[in-house]
Amino acid sequence: MKVIPREVKKVITNSKMLRELRSVLKLSKLQKKVLFGTLLGDGCLVANSWGKNYRLQIEHSELQKNYVFWKYKIFKNFVITPPQFHIRTRSWRFRTISSKEFTGFREIFYHHRRKVLPYDLTLLRDPLVLAVWFMDDGGKLASKDYGVHGYLLNIQNFTSREVNLIKQFFLKQLKIPVTLQRNKQGYWLYIQKVGVPAFRELVGDYLLKEFKYKLS
Repeated sequence: MKVIPREVKKVITNSKMLRELRSVLKLSKLQKKVLFGTLLGDGCLVANSWGKNYRLQIEHSELQKNYVFWKYKIFKNFVITPPQFHIRTRSWRFRTISSKEFTGFREIFYHHRRKVLPYDLTLLRDPLVLAVWFMDDGGKLASKDYGVHGYLLNIQNFTSREVNLIKQFFLKQLKIPVTLQRNKQGYWLYIQKVGVPAFRELVGDYLLKEFKYKLS
């Protein structure tokens, strides 16, 4: 694996070309959808060296390498260095350049340093957004004899008020039966068995093939 020295990275970050790139790059509709879904899940926004603007950081386990590269291809015009494997964490990671485009989403998804639920969840109606969130943070409850009992979304990092807003969104906007289940210090969103066909129909075509097992 080729490693770029820190001093070289610094030169690239401060180059005229990169400043010009920042000034013209805009997030596409597809990028905004994937960004929204992954920020609900595992994605995070980190400040640049000056703390003025933010960059997107994507990191998943070694088993989800293809998923990392799928996201990389979507945000490739914002990325200088392709995904790298990190031995210590056994994970694949990439970061975008810092941009006002990501800073705008930081204001939506963060309060001080805590990730929060956006006030406007309209984008969550989009199947791709929901699918990305599910690929990041979802799973299934199933047994050999009775098949899928339901699906889970990890929402432990959200407050009680926020998880109730998520619950109401699924019930009223998506018309999918859900309940909240206690999990350690937080909650799971449990998509009940009666809602399995509707959820599968909604996101099934948008899941990458290596995540199809989560629905089957």
